[in-house]
Amino acid sequence: MNPVLLILEWHRIGDAILSLPFLRGAAGRFDVRVICSRITGPVFESVLLPPQVITCDPPWDGGGWRGWSRCLQIIRKQAPDIIASVWADARVHALMAASGARRRIGFPMTTTNYYASQVPWRKRNLHMGVALSKVAGLALARPLLTEPLHRHDPFQPHLQAWRQVAHALETQWMDATPWMAVPPYGQKLPDYHPLWLVHPGAQKAIRQWPMDRFLSVVRKMIDAGKPIVTVKPPDSPGLSIEHPLIHPVAPSSFMELAALVNRVDAVLCNDTAVGHLAAALGRKVVSIFGPMEPRLYAPYGNESHVAVQDVCPWRPCLDSCRMPSPICMEAVTVKQVLDSITSVEQELTSAPMKSGKPR
Repeated sequence: MNPVLLILEWHRIGDAILSLPFLRGAAGRFDVRVICSRITGPVFESVLLPPQVITCDPPWDGGGWRGWSRCLQIIRKQAPDIIASVWADARVHALMAASGARRRIGFPMTTTNYYASQVPWRKRNLHMGVALSKVAGLALARPLLTEPLHRHDPFQPHLQAWRQVAHALETQWMDATPWMAVPPYGQKLPDYHPLWLVHPGAQKAIRQWPMDRFLSVVRKMIDAGKPIVTVKPPDSPGLSIEHPLIHPVAPSSFMELAALVNRVDAVLCNDTAVGHLAAALGRKVVSIFGPMEPRLYAPYGNESHVAVQDVCPWRPCLDSCRMPSPICMEAVTVKQVLDSITSVEQELTSAPMKSGKPR
């Protein structure tokens, strides 16, 4: 029987996707289980069996002491031999120390490990986290982490944190795409190469490039005779344009969106999970960045196709904009995005089409 490796990952879909190269490799040596939020369950179930994916809201999201107690009961029920997380969060580390796992691998709260620690509210959180780590360690009479890891620098790509965990556990690192299996897409799409999908949404409004600029890009593409697949995202009104070359779709689930992305050649999107999903499936991505740092979160393998303008002295601000409007997003021009699209198309047309792409 393989040792039980329990992963705590309560962040959102993009972060869940970035853990997949680690999980795929670790599954060969361990009985891997993940505790996550409900929204990310389908991501983990794309590489693990459903019983290995346990959904539980983080106890600090309004659960009070009962939430903490329930969460800890769920963690202990897994009887982990090893527990790991890549987030520099003392609350997670305290749960890890109380789990009963003999090996506890993670990133302690330090300036290098804690992203955007220069932002005032993040700096306060860092100080409180360091204090909590000390108090929790004394209360539990044990170190919160038995194997503390450290990022090489504050701008190390987030994906590499998982690679450090893989190295600590001496497991394979499986970053060859695709990272997940997806079902066939059920609708007919234009038979065109390269076929673009345009996703203009973002969970946070501050990460949404102005919709009129998305429209300008789409008009330029259809003027050139290129059919476009457009997504009506759940977090924005979508593109208000109709044309015979535009194929609008509205996926109803994460897996339907994944199946759709798997049918196109490239994706244009904001700094969102869609970019990470496309990269995980081996697709090209042009991603538009604003308040976040591309060096950490650019879609894997598409770092050179990021459209960003470093015009704000507060970047990266972690979505806590200090300006009257998000000037970092507003500074990204239509020409800049079109140039990135042209660069991607040159790469796609000069390379053989991926044999795994269904048509």
